[in-house]
Amino acid sequence: MTKYYYGVTDRSNIAQCVDRACYELSTSSITNAKAMLMATAAAETGMCTTLDQCFKEGAGPSQIDTVRYGDVIRYINKRQHLVDIFGKNGFDIEQISYIYDKGYAILNYSPMFACFITRVAYMMIPEPFPSHDDYMGQYRYWKKYWNSTLGKGTARHFLSSITTHIDITASNLIKK
Repeated sequence: MTKYYYGVTDRSNIAQCVDRACYELSTSSITNAKAMLMATAAAETGMCTTLDQCFKEGAGPSQIDTVRYGDVIRYINKRQHLVDIFGKNGFDIEQISYIYDKGYAILNYSPMFACFITRVAYMMIPEPFPSHDDYMGQYRYWKKYWNSTLGKGTARHFLSSITTHIDITASNLIKK
C-alpha cells in the first residue's frame, strides 16, 4: 500500500484538489493548468508519496519555498477577487499569514490549500502554460519557473515522474 504525505489520502485526492484549484482560479486553459500542477506535484514529491524533510526549502505537494509563499500571499492580498475565491473555498487568506507556524505549515497538511497556492504562484508567471500534451514543454516551463536552473531537477527525472505518477505512458512523451 502506498503511503501519502501532505494531507493526501490517495492519488485521486490530489487530482481532485488540482481540479478544484484550476476550476476556481484558471483564467485560460484549465486543461493545461491541471497538467502543469499535476506534473509539478509528480516531479516535486512523487505525487505526495515522498516526504521532504527540509521544511524551509519546500512545503506541500509542489514544494513551495518560503519566499515564493510570501510572494503569493502578498499577491493574493492585493487582489480582492482572489481573497474572495479563497474565502469561498474555506480559506480566510487575510488570517493566513506567511509566518512559518501559521500559513506556511498549512501547505503540509491541506492539499487543497497547497493546490490553490500553487495555482496562484503559476498565475503570477506571465508566460502561458505549455499544452497539456507537450511534456518537454512542461519540463522546460517547470525548470525555468519552478525548479530553477540551480535546482536538481532534470528532464529524465521530470519525465520519469510524470510517467510513474500520472496516467501517461512513455509512448506519449512527444519531444517538441
